[in-house]
Amino acid sequence: MSLETGLVSLFFVILVAAVVPIVVSASPRLRIPQVALLLVGGVIIGPEALQLADPDAISLISELGLGMLFLLAGYEIDPELLRNPATRRASWSWLSAAAVAVPIVMGLHAVGLLAAEVTIGLALTTTAFGTILPIAAEAGLLGGPLRAPILANGAIGEVAPILGMALLLGSSGKLLSLATLVIFFAVAYLISLLPRHAAPPRLIGMVHRMSGETSQAMVRWVLTLLIGLLAFATLLGLDAVLGAFAAGFVLRIARPTDYRPLELKLETIGYGFFIPVFFVSSGLTLDIDTIVTRPLVVIVLFLLILVTRGGTVWLWHGNLDPVGRRRVALFSATTLPMLIALTEVSVRTDLMSRSSAAIVIGAGVISVLVLPALAVRGLPHRESV
Repeated sequence: MSLETGLVSLFFVILVAAVVPIVVSASPRLRIPQVALLLVGGVIIGPEALQLADPDAISLISELGLGMLFLLAGYEIDPELLRNPATRRASWSWLSAAAVAVPIVMGLHAVGLLAAEVTIGLALTTTAFGTILPIAAEAGLLGGPLRAPILANGAIGEVAPILGMALLLGSSGKLLSLATLVIFFAVAYLISLLPRHAAPPRLIGMVHRMSGETSQAMVRWVLTLLIGLLAFATLLGLDAVLGAFAAGFVLRIARPTDYRPLELKLETIGYGFFIPVFFVSSGLTLDIDTIVTRPLVVIVLFLLILVTRGGTVWLWHGNLDPVGRRRVALFSATTLPMLIALTEVSVRTDLMSRSSAAIVIGAGVISVLVLPALAVRGLPHRESV
């Protein structure tokens, strides 16, 4: 792959990433999540349309974008939230969704609609935590009684499938995968204790002082943590995204007292560059022909996600009023970014074909275009927070 091809491809990918926020801001009432437009933009400039960008030319940056996506996903999981009473209902709703998904994926395979049962099963239980948070916040839903159930179901809908990916999509046997998973998180937890209990205070103070200078020491240490846990997960035979997720969770536990400046820097690096590149790159490899020729399967899978994930959340949250219950269920069934990551891992490990991945992503696109809009229906539009 030539340097020229790589730079030209990266230019058009970044151009799409730069244009999408303007398009979203120009149509605020449509509430279209950026991830959907990034994906569509990737399709437009990709091999199946204008042929302006080559996915292979930016594969390394795309992989780092996937890592940053899961690092920030892990960072979003507040340990205090996991002890909230709402988390118990969220956990039972996810387990119920997983149980419902088993006969569904077996049926889909039996009638020849979709294979890759494990991947499809996990897809039916996911929630795009990072996608629903800004939408719910903008609608003013994170300051009232729906805050805990929305956050709890979003967190569980992201954490549980990631653990499922590591356990069920790994190259090792299930028992060995479980053992390595325990070892991995034990090591990750020990790492999270180092800054507070093992690192010399003088060293920590020095890193803090240099974090505002051109050296940006704290950011460099975070990236070291990310790459290190990515490599460690790979060495244990686990998928690298688990390492990225664990890096985010470790960072959340070990974060400094004045952590907001660090958060802003990570969000700038992640959402400003790497993560949009990953989503646009996913659009470059999307098999549009399959979606066009099998639209009914895409719609069926979307409805199954709504019933499986949204339906079980609705059943387990009878303590909410009917409108709030519906909002939480619809948010919980919104799932595109997780589906992109899940199918990317499955295709990479030869557990899923590109055509099946396209159907799953197509269902996810419908979910982000339709469900959040229905969830906030009837609420006044407010400026982004």
